[in-house]
Amino acid sequence: MDIQNAQIRPVISQGMQKYGWHMLAALLIYSSVAGGIVLPLGLVFGGLAYLFSSLSTVYTILIIVIGCVLFCMLVYVLAYGLYIFPLMLLRGGTPDYGKLFIGFANFKQVTCMTLWLSLWELIWMIPLCAPWIITLVIAEMGSTEQDILFLASAISYIFMLVGICILSLRYAQAYYILYDNPQMPVRQALRRSIEMMQGNKKQFFFLIVSALWWRVLVIIGIFCTFMFAIYAESIGLSIILGIAYVVVIFWISLYSSFISPAFYQALITKVKPPEEEVQPSQIEQDPLIQETNSEERES
Repeated sequence: MDIQNAQIRPVISQGMQKYGWHMLAALLIYSSVAGGIVLPLGLVFGGLAYLFSSLSTVYTILIIVIGCVLFCMLVYVLAYGLYIFPLMLLRGGTPDYGKLFIGFANFKQVTCMTLWLSLWELIWMIPLCAPWIITLVIAEMGSTEQDILFLASAISYIFMLVGICILSLRYAQAYYILYDNPQMPVRQALRRSIEMMQGNKKQFFFLIVSALWWRVLVIIGIFCTFMFAIYAESIGLSIILGIAYVVVIFWISLYSSFISPAFYQALITKVKPPEEEVQPSQIEQDPLIQETNSEERES
C-alpha cells in the first residue's frame, strides 16, 4: 500500500516539537563518543603504520586496512543506536541515552547487516563503473582523448549515484526491521525491507530530498553572506553568521533524523496483514467440530 507524505510530515513535526531537545543531546553524545574513538584509533594505527613502514610496505598496508575496518565497524555500530533512538522516541518511549549504544548488544547482527549492504553496494557499483573502467584502459593505450575520458567518467559517476540511491531506498528499513525482530536472519530482514519499500520509494525519496534541499539552500545563502562579511571586513557579522549556520544545520539534522523512523512507522501500520475472517461454512466443514457435534447428539 502506498504511503502519502502528507500523513508523515505531521508525525515528523510532532517528533521535533516533543523530542527535539532529546535528539539534539543524542547527536552531541554520538559526536563526542565517535570523535573520542576516531582520534585514539587513528593515533594508534598511524603510529603502528609509521613503525612498520621501514620494515615492509605490506605490513603498513595491512595495518592501515585493519584500522579502517575497525573504524568502520565501530562507527556503524554507534550509528545504529543513533538511527534507532528517534524510533524509540516516536513510539513514546522514555528517553534513555544508554540506548544509543544498543548496537554493541547486537554487535554480530549489526555488523553482518553492514557487511551485506556493503557487499551489495560493491556488486551494484562494478557494472556501473564499466564505462569508466573501459575508457580508462583504452586511454592507457593512448587511443582516447581527454574529453571522451572525462565524459565517460561523468556518466559512470551519475550511474553510480543513481544505483546507490536505488539500493539505499530498497534497504532503507532493514535496520528497523532488525531492531523489531532481533532473531530474524539478516538476509530475511533485507528481503522484508524490499517488500515494504515496493511502491513507496518515490515518497521516501521526496522526503529525504526535501531535507537535503533545505540544507543546500542554507549552505549557499550563508556562504554568500559570509563571503560578503569577509569582503566588508566585519568580524562580528562573520561570527553571527557562523553561529546561525550551526543552529540551522543542527535543526535540519534533527528534522532529517525523524524522517526514516516516521516513514517506517507508517509502513508497518499500512502493510500489516489483516486477520483472516473464518466463514461459518469453514467451521461446519472442520472434521474435529463435526466429530464433537456427533458425540453431543449421541449423548
